[in-house]
Amino acid sequence: MWKPCHILLLGIAAVAGSSLALGAQASGKAKSPYALALAEAKKDPGRADYGKLRELLTKDSSYLPYVHLTPAYREHHPALFVALESKDFKAAIKHAEAILEVDYLDTEAHYFSSQAYEALGNKKQSEYHRQFFDGVMDSILGSGDGSSPQSAIRVITLTEEWAVLSLLGYPPGGTHATQVHDGVKYDVLTGKHVETGKEASFYFRPVDVFWKQAP
Repeated sequence: MWKPCHILLLGIAAVAGSSLALGAQASGKAKSPYALALAEAKKDPGRADYGKLRELLTKDSSYLPYVHLTPAYREHHPALFVALESKDFKAAIKHAEAILEVDYLDTEAHYFSSQAYEALGNKKQSEYHRQFFDGVMDSILGSGDGSSPQSAIRVITLTEEWAVLSLLGYPPGGTHATQVHDGVKYDVLTGKHVETGKEASFYFRPVDVFWKQAP
């Protein structure tokens, strides 16, 4: 189980059952494969296929590879950390929920929701968000170690890249470059480890649609 550094982070599919599908058709608003898979994941986040869920998101109309540029993220992300610093955990949950409204797979929002619920004594909700955090991060980090283009970490959003660096001990603020190897585009993020000061670069391979929606 991944255990991100609290200080560092502050610095920065199962297919739905037939009854759900029939219900969506009856209402005249058929749900997308991602929406159906997410609904199932919410029922039991400990058993969800997060790799499939992330893949489905990239094909969904709600997909935002640069979610950090949305008004909701810009408003609630900094407010989340202000609430956490002041130990206003109810407010922190509110801001995290607003971020999850635009990207339910945002690891940071799930991680701090888990921490806030734990502080409030709600272990059930804390575990729920912790399972989402672990599931998404395991899916990301299981794709590669980022040490080279050949072992690049597969991501679908820029915030996933930042989450990986934070988890590995590299705070935001390093360099960000784009490289092409064998016709494939990569993001290369470089930073210094918070404890050792050692500099390292990590290769990320975003999905193709990530580049097509570049601002």
